[in-house]
Amino acid sequence: MLLNLIDSCKRRLLGYEKHTVIRLSTLLDPRFKKEGFLFSHNVSESVKALETELTQHNKNPAVYKSEPPTPTETATPNQQLFAFLKSNIAKKPRAERVDAILSLRNFYESPNLDQDSNPLDYWKNMNGNDALKACCKKLLCIPAT
Repeated sequence: MLLNLIDSCKRRLLGYEKHTVIRLSTLLDPRFKKEGFLFSHNVSESVKALETELTQHNKNPAVYKSEPPTPTETATPNQQLFAFLKSNIAKKPRAERVDAILSLRNFYESPNLDQDSNPLDYWKNMNGNDALKACCKKLLCIPAT
């Protein structure tokens, strides 16, 4: 009888793993992350969807100047060199997808929270990675029904 009840719950709740908002919220919950899924296929699809969401968030058009800033006459040679390097770094194209993958990898490799912890407090107190925080604000605010 217990096995029948477990099978019935699995069949009934399995469809929820395929809903985009629910699976992204599960991934972003620091208590569960990838372990909150029953099937690994749903995990891989969810990771791809979250990477796409973060990539869209990271795409901010940057306005670059076409020429490096001219150094001032009082600048030392080291300051001139570093100003030129900063200019080159600013001109370097950004790979939004790579940034999304790296930030997610850092999140997944961090230890999971205890089951009694509040995931909203975790994201509120987390420093850095504004893209992940923005996705959490967007996805974790949806009330469960």
